[in-house]
Amino acid sequence: MTRMTTTNDPTRRRNVLGRACKVAVGALLAASLSGTSTLALADEGSYPTKPIRVIVPFKPGGRTDTVARLLGEKIQEKGWLSQPMVVLNADGGAGANAVNQMRRGDADGHTAVHWHHQLLISIAMQLGDFTLDDFKSVGYTGGGSPVWVVREDSPYNTLPELIDALKAEPRSLVEAVGIGTIPHFVGAMLANEAGFETRYVTASSGADRLRLVLGGNADISLFAASEFIGQGDGLKALVYFGRERLPELPDVPTAGELGLDVSWANPNWWLVPADTPDDVVAELAGALEKAIADPEIIEYFKANTLEAYWMDGESAMADAQKTLKALKPVADSIK
Repeated sequence: MTRMTTTNDPTRRRNVLGRACKVAVGALLAASLSGTSTLALADEGSYPTKPIRVIVPFKPGGRTDTVARLLGEKIQEKGWLSQPMVVLNADGGAGANAVNQMRRGDADGHTAVHWHHQLLISIAMQLGDFTLDDFKSVGYTGGGSPVWVVREDSPYNTLPELIDALKAEPRSLVEAVGIGTIPHFVGAMLANEAGFETRYVTASSGADRLRLVLGGNADISLFAASEFIGQGDGLKALVYFGRERLPELPDVPTAGELGLDVSWANPNWWLVPADTPDDVVAELAGALEKAIADPEIIEYFKANTLEAYWMDGESAMADAQKTLKALKPVADSIK
């Protein structure tokens, strides 16, 4: 028979209790530290923690909107980000509506803007209360360059012929543009560089520009390469504003080839609020870089006469700053 022994010594009881408390406190501290460490590990790299709002400053259905949705769907399909990218359209106000939407979100990577260099035109024209300092550049995911065209029956078969005619008789030809739009600014940059001047007729959309040119109410206008190719008969392109000739238009020279320092890449530009942490931007950029290299995305770009490429955020911002510098004299000339 085993006998239980007890002690009535108060000092001994205190020592036993003290050791027990120390063990308990040590265990709780270890558990607390372990829990903190586990939580920290769980939090590390957890971005995104909720859906990413991608604000597009245009109505649904255009190139910028479509590319944002395609890349977002590809990223979700491949699991390159743990949360979906949700496109929100905020057109109007020369981009101010989109910027205001962006400002309502936190600078934590869960709010992004998908734009192109129309943003730079808005800044050059001072059409909104924003500058490049409001943004941090994530990167470019490809883009496309336009062509300057005349009617197929035009007497001008090359850009030098057209420039010579305009120098001999300034403002003798009519250019269809939307004031303050990409067609307006690219044409103006070309005119400033080459030293000629056209007359303007206002056209608010690509369809309006096409109607005016084909109807004989305008002589010249700018179109996306895909618009020009899709149109088929009725137009001829005199110059391409990309840095290299477009494979689909091998006979159309670039402005650079003709000795004119004018180009317009109009890239798909991803931006976030300026205070967004760099590590979060890197996560988003990594997913976008993978998406633009996906074979299905590349095929879509080729089919729509676009170039699929990646340019990192810092390089994209430097490129945009250079383009903005070229746009400001044009903006000053039309204010």
